[in-house]
Amino acid sequence: MEANGLEPLISNLSSDPDVTVQPKHFMQYLVALIRHNKPGIAVFRLANGYAALRDALGTENVRFQRKALNLIQYLLHENPSDCNVMSELGFPRIMMHLASSEDAEVREAALRCFLELVQDKTGGNNGGLGEDNEKLKQILEERVKAISLMSPEDLGAAREEKQLVDSLWSMYYKEISSLRDNELLALPGEDEPPPDVASQHFEPPPRGWARTSDSNSSVKKQDAPLLLGPSP
Repeated sequence: MEANGLEPLISNLSSDPDVTVQPKHFMQYLVALIRHNKPGIAVFRLANGYAALRDALGTENVRFQRKALNLIQYLLHENPSDCNVMSELGFPRIMMHLASSEDAEVREAALRCFLELVQDKTGGNNGGLGEDNEKLKQILEERVKAISLMSPEDLGAAREEKQLVDSLWSMYYKEISSLRDNELLALPGEDEPPPDVASQHFEPPPRGWARTSDSNSSVKKQDAPLLLGPSP
């Protein structure tokens, strides 16, 4: 897809980061112009698109936050060197705030972005947190505590968040998290293979059924009339 419509979108977002005044489906247009489109990504970067997204992430629009964070994760995955740019623009602090969101999808998306920053091998600056390192530790501890108080049903739904928190804790602090210590990462049955439903519908018939079937067929053969040819 061409990137011709990308600069006006970023310009609109930069001039007014309030997403409520942006065109409907703004993020869908932006994602469509960038995803799997290297020229579009280049235009996005040159047009200061990261700064526009950073300003717009301050909105309370949860749907926009989800989509923006997912787009950021995609861009970081495609361009790991952009981790340095994001650190300079203050994204780590913004994502720390979003990692405490009441919305589970926003939390997970923010944690995934953190993970992309941690896995960056070009910076070596501990994800660009600096003095905010303790703040991140506090947030992760709060998430561990909240997860520990979840019901079994909620623990199952929070499977990805649990793994993200554990991975971030291990990468930042070089030690296992209390989630792993307390065996909360994998609930009973989560690592088991799915039940084999198909085989239940295609099981071979019982032996008795087979014997009955064979005897019935032999009876039928015996009952069949004999065809006599003409006498010599």
